[in-house]
Amino acid sequence: MSGFGSQPLGSSPYGIGSPAGAPVPGGAVNRNTSTGLQNGSRLIDPATHQYVFDAYGRTVGMPSTRQRVLLAVNTARGSSAQGDLGHLLGTIQEIGPSFVNQVTDALNVALQPLIDEGAIRLLGIQVQQADGRDGSRNIIRWVDLSDGQPDNIKF
Repeated sequence: MSGFGSQPLGSSPYGIGSPAGAPVPGGAVNRNTSTGLQNGSRLIDPATHQYVFDAYGRTVGMPSTRQRVLLAVNTARGSSAQGDLGHLLGTIQEIGPSFVNQVTDALNVALQPLIDEGAIRLLGIQVQQADGRDGSRNIIRWVDLSDGQPDNIKF
């Protein structure tokens, strides 16, 4: 009795021929594109809030502390399963004379858990009020205490 192909069933693999070769996957998961080293966290694009992928379809990496700072300042407090994660920018009712101080305070509150655990040392928060109803442009500068490297996020 014949099987699939020209060989009897059980005497050879299904059919005769060479298996198709697939390219060997390249890249490394969570690789930092500037240093080439593998990082512990996925890179989040600050503009789109999406993960970044390389040409091989693998996630690009970023230092874990940088990702934690990014999540802290881009997450509204109470919208995450982690109770103390996030900012209180939604509590600001109007753009008035104290707006810059309110934004600075809200961002300080967001970063305080990272400061308390010794993950970062905050160097400064710069808030520039935008014209009209557009809110503000912010720059947060800190030192990652795991490696001593200064860093910043603009948003």
